Amino acid sequence: MRRWVPGMDEIDNAIVEFLQELEGADGEPVAQSPALIYRNLVEIRGVLDCAGNTISRHLKKLWQAGLLERLEEDSAHYVLTDLGRRYPDDLPDEERADLEQRLDSL
Repeated sequence: MRRWVPGMDEIDNAIVEFLQELEGADGEPVAQSPALIYRNLVEIRGVLDCAGNTISRHLKKLWQAGLLERLEEDSAHYVLTDLGRRYPDDLPDEERADLEQRLDSL
């Protein structure tokens, strides 16, 4: 069973897991826009039931928490950071506590 971090909800976890799946074993970053993430998680896979602006809000939250990197200011595309790649299973307790604290402050 995965050890989720408090402050991360179903939408946050689904976004991070989706981006982790896209990177796969080679670890090459895959940039995704909010629209493509929405299309895949809501319309194609049916994993989530939410609006596109909800996905955008959660992407901003994940970026502010340090799980995602925003590639371009004008055209928001996101990739996982090292922290995002290791979330949730490979985070030492100290990093897990730091992440929880950052999430609480958002």
